[in-house]
Amino acid sequence: MPTRVLLDTNIVIEMTNDLSWQEWLLRSDPTYIFMISTVTIMEMYALAGQSQLEIDRLDLACDLLESIPVTSAVAKRAALLLRTRTRKNRPDVLIAATALDYYLPLITKNTKDFRGIPGLKVQSTL
Repeated sequence: MPTRVLLDTNIVIEMTNDLSWQEWLLRSDPTYIFMISTVTIMEMYALAGQSQLEIDRLDLACDLLESIPVTSAVAKRAALLLRTRTRKNRPDVLIAATALDYYLPLITKNTKDFRGIPGLKVQSTL
């Protein structure tokens, strides 16, 4: 059975900046299913000053990666997590809540942003 993993925004942006990312994704271990939160989609497109080429790459990434919507259960879990956080980065908390609600490990380059969230499995690489 494939292992599903949730990719943080910084991972997807890094992938789209590397011209070989599509090839890597298509050749990657078939035992992994790479997923993103709809929050990641919002964060990626919100970056100012993107060229049309960068937007095209984001479009392709969104087509190739399975996205998970922010449900009312995810929103509620995120709100409860916000109560316990000193740094109130709402997008990160929504992504963490998505990972928790769907029992997914989160792959991110910013592990410190997710430190101290009970039950969240955070990895910096696969």
